[in-house]
Amino acid sequence: MTKSLVKLQLLTLLTVGLYFVASASGLFAEEQGHGSHSSHGGHKKGHSAHKMGHHKAKGKEQMIKGRLIGLTCFLQHNAQGEKHKNCARMCAENGLPLGLMSEDHQIYLIMGEGHEPPKETNKKLLKYVESKVMVKAKLIQNHGIKAIIVNKIKKI
Repeated sequence: MTKSLVKLQLLTLLTVGLYFVASASGLFAEEQGHGSHSSHGGHKKGHSAHKMGHHKAKGKEQMIKGRLIGLTCFLQHNAQGEKHKNCARMCAENGLPLGLMSEDHQIYLIMGEGHEPPKETNKKLLKYVESKVMVKAKLIQNHGIKAIIVNKIKKI
């Protein structure tokens, strides 16, 4: 493995980790002037309010070819491919993040629209784990993190 790939993996792991910590703490919502979940009238009520559209991601629709990967195992110990398929599927079922490694080795975090829980997002993608796919997705980039919201997917 090249040094640049290792650096990319470490940077991606760090940014994904920071993203989850910041999301869990409500940091992103407060930065954007939305306040914490409690300012939406409580956690459950807040998430139903999010479905109304004020948190719709703004991004550019793109077609991306790549391989759907279990992001946690890939970043922590480069686990990937057919031998890792069952593990990646199990991790995704438990809510760990999925990602897309494009043909040019860019890594994209897969997210749901708004505040959709990762388990719900992952359910739609489980049959594609560790497969080569073509996705039509909304690309979102913020502070060095690349994420996609998958609208369509097919095996290639």
